[in-house]
Amino acid sequence: MDVKELLARRLDNHRLGALRCARAVEVVSWFGAVQAQDFPGAAWAITQRIGSENAPGEFAAAFARGDILRTHVLRPTWHLVAGADLPWLIELTGARVNRAAGSRHRQLGLDGATFARSNDLIEKALTGSRHRTRAELGGVLVDGGVQIDAARLTHITMHAELRGLICSGKPSGATQTYALVRERVPHPTTFDRPQALAELTRRYFRSHGPATMRDFRWWSGLTAADAGIGHAQLGAELIADEVEGDEYLRFDGPAADLRAQVYLLPNFDEYTVGYTGRSALLDTKHVDRLDTRGNPIFQHVIVADGVIVGTWKRPATTRAATAVVLDLFVELSKRQQRALTQAVDAYLAYRGAEPDDRAGTGSRGRTAKG
Repeated sequence: MDVKELLARRLDNHRLGALRCARAVEVVSWFGAVQAQDFPGAAWAITQRIGSENAPGEFAAAFARGDILRTHVLRPTWHLVAGADLPWLIELTGARVNRAAGSRHRQLGLDGATFARSNDLIEKALTGSRHRTRAELGGVLVDGGVQIDAARLTHITMHAELRGLICSGKPSGATQTYALVRERVPHPTTFDRPQALAELTRRYFRSHGPATMRDFRWWSGLTAADAGIGHAQLGAELIADEVEGDEYLRFDGPAADLRAQVYLLPNFDEYTVGYTGRSALLDTKHVDRLDTRGNPIFQHVIVADGVIVGTWKRPATTRAATAVVLDLFVELSKRQQRALTQAVDAYLAYRGAEPDDRAGTGSRGRTAKG
């Protein structure tokens, strides 16, 4: 397998090619977990992977219903997971993430007694489907005698998430809330630990493959031993290919057409964030065009034929609120330019804007205004 085929297969497995999902929860379930510290970006990432007939408003509705939940899982960062999957994912990875945060907990003066007291107060405040914002939970803790500041509140709520006590609730306007897992997930999927290891391994390689075991260990947060158990249980289901001297694993399937659409992917999209190495995605001569640390995961990127060809952003000014500013690293072909126009139009439609004026395209940039 060469790099071109590797990227083609990844696009398809990421549901960015011809194969799309019918519903938002199907996207999240397909991946197992979708990184989501930038919540609006994650919503757009999922929407791009839904068939166009169901895309408008689908993610927001699924999130409000609790079909999709936001919590800390796998690694110490936000992820979106299918509601039914949350308990087994927390059981598999939550304790390890909490242990990894132990030194920070000690710095903040957070001990077992403080967490026990906080969890009790939070549980009582949320019981009966009373969804509360973080600020409201902070008030509950203060009233209950727990000292908080921004950092302590962050780690108290994250600890409660990783214990499987709380998760996202129904948004209050534009503000996120918390709810009890037991009330938000009435019918959880259950696995024993070996089954859970196999299932997480399956979800990763079906959605991210071809990928290495090193990629999987980083993405999942599992130890090498646990990742190996998951791998071994899949047996011959996984196909091994060599790409530039490294072993890449994938499930069987037809090769995708690399000449797919051009995509406006948000920061932390699984296509860029789900791997330890990203050299196949970005030519090293373009690294200095990235704003932050030369790493494409921190910016919105333009992907054409599987590789990063530029970045995009929405202007900060209110006057340009319906614009998309693009910075292209390379000259696009006519086919790619047409696909880029379609990608911009799709994003503006998603944001509720109708593009009616466009500047010209060029290697340095392009702006579409609505």
